[in-house]
Amino acid sequence: AARRAAAMVAGLREAFEAFAGGPEMDGMAFQQCMKDSGLKGNQLTTSDIDLLFAKFRSPGKRKMEFIDFRRCITTVAIKKGISDPQRVEELIIFAKGPLYNTGVTQVAQGAGPQNFNDPDLYTGVAKNGGPTVAGSGNGNGYSDLSGLVDRGHVQDDALNRRKEADDGPPNNSHNLAPADRAGGGDTAQQQPVRVSYGNASAA
Repeated sequence: AARRAAAMVAGLREAFEAFAGGPEMDGMAFQQCMKDSGLKGNQLTTSDIDLLFAKFRSPGKRKMEFIDFRRCITTVAIKKGISDPQRVEELIIFAKGPLYNTGVTQVAQGAGPQNFNDPDLYTGVAKNGGPTVAGSGNGNGYSDLSGLVDRGHVQDDALNRRKEADDGPPNNSHNLAPADRAGGGDTAQQQPVRVSYGNASAA
C-alpha cells in the first residue's frame, strides 16, 4: 500500500509539473488541468476553479506549489460529489498533461462555410458591396487630399462659431498679398479714414 501511495504521489507530481511547465502552477494552467482531467463542468465552473486557486495558493505568491495543489484536490472532490479524493488524483494522473492542438486543420461541416460564397446570404455592409475607400458620400470619392483641404474655407460649425464669439472673426491676413499686409498696395483703392474730434474733423 505504501509503495502504491508513493507511486500515486510521483505520478501526480509528474502530471502537475506537466500542466504547470515547471514546479509551480499558475491560474491558467490550473484551469487547463481541471478541464483536461474531465473535472470542469456544472459542479466545478471556471469561477469555482479561479476561487480554489486563489484560496489554496500560498499567501503572497502568484503561483501554486505542489503541496498546495494536493490540498486543493480534497475540495475539488467535495464540489464534484466524489467521496474519495484519490479518484480525482487518478483522473489528473490519467490526463498526464495538457492536450495541445495536433496541428491538423479540421474541416467544418454544415452550411456555415458555404455562406461565404453565396452573395444572396450576405448581410450588412457586405450585402451592399462591402466597404469602400471613397468615404465622401458623393459617389465619386476623393482621388487626393486637395478636395479635403481648403484653407480659404471657414468651417461653419458650433466649435468655430463659439471660437469666433470668443476671439472675434477669423484673421484672413494670410490670404493677403505681402504689400497689403504691410499697409501698402494700390493707393488708388485705399479709402481715407475720417476721425472726428468734437466739432473738428480730419481726413
